[in-house]
Amino acid sequence: MFVVTLALVVALGIVAAVLLLLRRANTRRSVGWRLLAHAGWPLVLAGAIFVARFWTPTPGPYVANVRYPFGSHLNAWAVSFGFTWIAFGLLFTAFVVLVPAAVDDARGRRVAWLVLLAAWVLCWLPHGIIGLAVAIGGMTTESTASYGSWARAPLGALVLLADALLLLTHFGCSIGGFALAGREVWRTHAARRPVIAAGA
Repeated sequence: MFVVTLALVVALGIVAAVLLLLRRANTRRSVGWRLLAHAGWPLVLAGAIFVARFWTPTPGPYVANVRYPFGSHLNAWAVSFGFTWIAFGLLFTAFVVLVPAAVDDARGRRVAWLVLLAAWVLCWLPHGIIGLAVAIGGMTTESTASYGSWARAPLGALVLLADALLLLTHFGCSIGGFALAGREVWRTHAARRPVIAAGA
């Protein structure tokens, strides 16, 4: 378990160092962009929880698609997914803080907003498909019982609560940030359109 802790400490240390470097630049952004920047760190922490939950160190020899240093092939997928969320949360925040500030014109800020929105939608698209499929097709009683027994354990309930709070924070910051920053960049666009005088 030492290797799991070490990997997470290093990963979260890198994220914390980058976020501290970005902190001063973020304070100079508008409320919408600052709120959007805060949407990244809940994903970092949710990814770290995924890594901690699913990484079960396994000795070799390893078999492709069967056994990995992280455990089974499903464990390997989940650990990779967790680190991907850590990286995405970090890049999302860095992009929000640095790119709009580096772009001088309103068109560039609109493009930055659209790129962020597209990346965010693509990140959540498979989860949306899964949620929609479960809502339409239903969930098996085995799945419900499995989650229920896991949630009744103190650690399971704590993890579920932490994940729920992190996702609520992420979605709140994302939706509010996209709305406020979007209103800012598109209002600027509308204000700069040439006005054609009546009767011209």
